[in-house]
Amino acid sequence: MIIFGTRSMNSTMGDGAFHCPRCNANRAYRLIGVRRWFTLYFIPVIPLGYDGRYIECSSCAGTYAEEVLSYDPAASRAETLDSIRRVFIMAMLGAGRFTEENIYALRQIYEEISETTITEQQIYIEFDQAKQSGVEPMTYIQNQAADLTTDGKGFIIHSLARIFSPESPAMADRMELEQISDAIGYPATQFDSLMNEL
Repeated sequence: MIIFGTRSMNSTMGDGAFHCPRCNANRAYRLIGVRRWFTLYFIPVIPLGYDGRYIECSSCAGTYAEEVLSYDPAASRAETLDSIRRVFIMAMLGAGRFTEENIYALRQIYEEISETTITEQQIYIEFDQAKQSGVEPMTYIQNQAADLTTDGKGFIIHSLARIFSPESPAMADRMELEQISDAIGYPATQFDSLMNEL
């Protein structure tokens, strides 16, 4: 009786360095190719082609799609910070909160999270761009917050309370914040807890 079949075998096709999402640091990697073989009596005889390829971190053994090699953590962080700043500006626009105190509070929060400064003039430019765009502020905020974690959404609400009422975040208009909270899908129980902590 002849026993034949197929099986997949992994082989290293290359290596290099990349930013590992799990380690959150630069690490060595191996590019692994998964090749299918025709087997005769369980011995691989004829290669049938590749089933796929993946990246394996040499440190944590995490596996990723090849796209991970093009991930740039600095660019990703800058993009996230830009998005957060625009959410703040759109929320301010929607709530009509654009006094010097509100702008100063936004600048403080942005400097805390980004470790860079933003000028009042830059904020006014972005505010004008937001007004001219014709985009509904709440729709914009909803779209930008869709991928945030619950903690990220909580950070947005907490920061907006500080921006809307810089002297006393606990006195910020709860109804405005609750509308934003609902729009971005922040759980009501956590919203209540957050507001009680302010």
